[in-house]
Order: sequence, then C-alpha cells, then structure tokens
Amino acid sequence: MSKKIWKNLRHRLLQSIVPTLGYSYLSVVGKTAKTFEFGHEHHAALRKQYPQFIYVGWHEQVLNCAWRLRYGNIAILISQSRDGDYLSSLGQLLGFFPVRGSSSRGGLRGLLQLERALKTGHDVIIGADGPKGPVKQCKAGAIVLAKHSGMPIIPIAGYTHHATRLHNWDQTIVPFPFAFHITGYGKPIVVPEDIDKDEITYYQQQVKQAIDDLTVQACQRWRDITL
Repeated sequence: MSKKIWKNLRHRLLQSIVPTLGYSYLSVVGKTAKTFEFGHEHHAALRKQYPQFIYVGWHEQVLNCAWRLRYGNIAILISQSRDGDYLSSLGQLLGFFPVRGSSSRGGLRGLLQLERALKTGHDVIIGADGPKGPVKQCKAGAIVLAKHSGMPIIPIAGYTHHATRLHNWDQTIVPFPFAFHITGYGKPIVVPEDIDKDEITYYQQQVKQAIDDLTVQACQRWRDITL
C-alpha cells in the first residue's frame, strides 16, 4: 500500500471517529459544567432591528462557543485544512451549518457563502484570528461581512475554570467535566457600508478591544462568584 493511499485511509478513519468522540466529550462537559452568561439581555430587542447576528470571538474559545451556541441555526466558518474536516463534521453534529473557507485560503468564497447564509436566516460565528493567527489579532473578514450584509457584529468571549489547552497555534481551550464557564456577549458593532480600507482597520481594532474587554469581565465575574 502506497504512503498516499494509507494517508487518505487514515484521514477517512479519523474523520469518522474524531467528531463522534468530540461530540460525546462535549456532551459530558456540557451536562456537568456550571455555566453563566452575561450581556445577552438585550438580544431579543436587537433582533427586531437586525434579524441575524455575526458572532465574533477568538479561535481559542471555539469549543466553548460551539457548545453554548449549539443547535442555534448558525453558520460557522471552518478552514479548508484536514483539521477543518474534523471540525466541520463535529459542527454538523452540534447543529451548525459549516461553511468551508478562511481569511486566506478560499477566503472570498467563504465570505460569500456566509453572506448567503445570513440572507437565508442563519446567524454566523467567526473566529476573528483564524485560521492560523496571529493569535488574538482580528482579521478583516468579519468586518467585511458586516459591511456588506448590514448585520451587526456581536463580540463573544469567556472564561473557563478547570480546563487545559491544546498544543496548537491558538492553544485551544478544552474544558474538563465539571468545569465552570462564563460567557459574555458584547454590545453590537455596526459597520457602515461606505467605509474605506483604512476604516476597516479601525473596526478591526474595535472588535479586538471588545473581545479582550469581555474576557477580562468574564474573569472578574468568576472572581466575584468565588469570593
């Protein structure tokens, strides 16, 4: 058997096993964790003006966000890598609508599909620094999508107590069973349709600051609860 054939067989085997194991693990974590949310109180009123949201957070929080927003009719942007194949299958098990693309490889196609998803009634979630970083640096994709769709960006971030991190580019946070997780939602960021390239950079900084502020707030709320 050639090395290429073996590699493809191994990938197919892992693609059938890894998502199922991931879903089972997240189910255990989700059913045993203590979870709190803040900042989402005004979403119902906001929906009257904006029927769809673009959730934007750091890629390291992908597992926590996926569990919190599961079965929510949400389209999720996933890279076209082999790791993305696993995440795509896991996303489907969690009730997401995977869109393959990124801010670099296949990026334009991915953004067009996300815009189409918004028009057909899906919310969208994007890892602002995906697919490969730099870590915690907001790329332009979410800003461009908000500009063309007219839908608001909702920053999302959190804090997890009792978790570990993967040894990958973003050090993905993996919560343990019986973890304690706080999720925060920021104020909507509406991007005008007529902004130019320099102003896109401004909104990238606004989104970054909003996510970072939410992370600090989530950590502080954890301290307040445990004191």
